[in-house]
Formats: sequence, structure tokens, C-alpha cells
Amino acid sequence: EISPRELSGLHTLQQVFLSDNRLREIPTFRSARLNHLYIGGNNISRILPDTFNGVTRLFYLDLSRNSLDNPGIETGAMNPLSYLLYLWLRENKLTRVPSGLPRSVKKLHLEGNLITAVESNAFTGLSAVTSINLAYNRIYDVENGAFVGVDYLRNLDLTGNRLTSLPAGLEDMRSLRSLVLTNNSITDI
Repeated sequence: EISPRELSGLHTLQQVFLSDNRLREIPTFRSARLNHLYIGGNNISRILPDTFNGVTRLFYLDLSRNSLDNPGIETGAMNPLSYLLYLWLRENKLTRVPSGLPRSVKKLHLEGNLITAVESNAFTGLSAVTSINLAYNRIYDVENGAFVGVDYLRNLDLTGNRLTSLPAGLEDMRSLRSLVLTNNSITDI
């Protein structure tokens, strides 16, 4: 376990690599210069509302291979991350697309979770997103309106899910350049 005092005084940190340890929570950082945080492969199950206070310039956050579920990402926990561009939440225990993600995110990785459906307005507020990876979940349904507001989405990966038909609303995705539906159960197009 890392004491909050041990890292909170390091105000010049720009990159921190803490992947593949046994951390249960995200350490407290107070470096306005921190722009990359790699903390995948730990035992993190919660992101508290004050976790990222003082970390205002984070561009890249890798929380892959932890134990995060939807209630574990507490309301407002990611609000301070207004510059975040890349967010990795792959291989956690998420059952739906998390809400309250930073509007600035361009690339969102949610592959390898337990998501069964992509609900209407699931990505509301993510107006800058250009790439969404939902591969290897358990998705059987993509509701109409799931991608409303993601006008710049260019890449969508739904590999290895349980889809039996094309996702609803594809015709409205004017910027989409790459759609991957490999290894599903699609019977008719």
C-alpha cells in the first residue's frame, strides 16, 4: 500500500508506471504536470470522487485489468480529468458503459468487460470520441440511439460479442470509417 504522503509531494511527476502490482486504490497525486498514469493490473475496485483532484493535465489513463465495476466508478470521480484523451478500462467488471466519463476522451477502451447491452445515450457527453472498443464483452443488443452525440466516431470495434444483427443507428454515424463485427452471431444484414 502506498501512503498518500509518499506521492502527493512529488509535484514535478509527469509519468507514473504502477502497473501489475497489488494496489487496492489509486494513490493520491497532486502533480499538475502528471500527464500519463499507468495503473493497470492491480486490485483497484473503486474510484472515489476526490481521487483525481489536483491532477488536471492527465492525458493518458490506463486502468485496465483491475476490479472496477459500475458502482465502483463513483459519481464525479473523473470530473477533474478535463484534458484526458486516452482511457483504458479494459478487462474490468463493468456491466454497462460507465457514465460521467470526461468529455475530452478521444479513444475509449472497454473491451473484455461484462457489458451485455449498449443502452440508448450510452455515450452522451463524449462528443470528442473518435474510437470506441467494445470487443469481447457479452453484448447482444445495441439500442437505437446508443451512439447519439458521438459525431466524430471513426472506429467502432464490437468483435467477439453476441450480436445477431447489425447495431441500430449505423446509418446515422456519418464519420464512421472502421466497423469491426468479427466473431459475433450475425445471421442477416
